[in-house]
Amino acid sequence: MTQNFYFTKKSRLRTKEDFSHIHQHAKKIHSYSFIGLFCPNSLGHNRLGFAVGKKMGNSPQRNRIKRIFRESFRLQQHQFPQGYDVLLIPKQGQYFSIPEIKSQLLWLFRKIQHG
Repeated sequence: MTQNFYFTKKSRLRTKEDFSHIHQHAKKIHSYSFIGLFCPNSLGHNRLGFAVGKKMGNSPQRNRIKRIFRESFRLQQHQFPQGYDVLLIPKQGQYFSIPEIKSQLLWLFRKIQHG
């Protein structure tokens, strides 16, 4: 069975209600480069969202951070436990690269899975 590596609309947190639900009910895990907020969902698949504030730089810099997070998640989405909404908030003053974020996302989902 082949796995697709798409990052579709169903894999994203999109509405204000999604984000506010996570802020109200989520558990928080700190990584070196970002803060991860997560809570279980009843969808059977993971959804990912970002909160990249203006303190992170101008719009090209913020968009680059979101692209790196999105790509890191997309490439590893089948290795993660399913059924979570995850909100990533980058920490200020960090350098973001795909290999670094990939390893931190794996670490984050292992922490989520093991409590």
